Amino acid sequence: MAAATPFAPVETPSRRRRPLLIAGIATAAVVVVAAGLAVALYPREDSGVVACRRLDEFTRTFNAGEQPRVAEEEARNLADMLAGSGHESLSRLGEALQYGFEKDAAEGTEFNEFRGALTMTGISTACDRAGVPMTRMIPQR
Repeated sequence: MAAATPFAPVETPSRRRRPLLIAGIATAAVVVVAAGLAVALYPREDSGVVACRRLDEFTRTFNAGEQPRVAEEEARNLADMLAGSGHESLSRLGEALQYGFEKDAAEGTEFNEFRGALTMTGISTACDRAGVPMTRMIPQR
């Protein structure tokens, strides 16, 4: 029988838990990386398409034949969403609207109902081109 030496490794509770701790940290790291990739690669809905849908919902509140009016703040918000679109027709319209707002601000002119009506008509046309039908914008007879 061999005599126990004073320097023999002793199994302590902390040494037994170390492999579990390492496995837990590795698992957590894998989960965090996977979640980050899922968020980064998840296909998000195009901002221009979202703007089209918001406008479609907005026009539902009006009676047939009544011209919907857009407040300046909402029109600016829609313009920003359209400008960030991946659809060329929506992006170009958004950029044109943003330019119009910048020009108005520089000249000191105010947003008017005519610009609002043009915004509605332009968005309706651009949304149709992007494949998001805006049938509520067409006056009903």
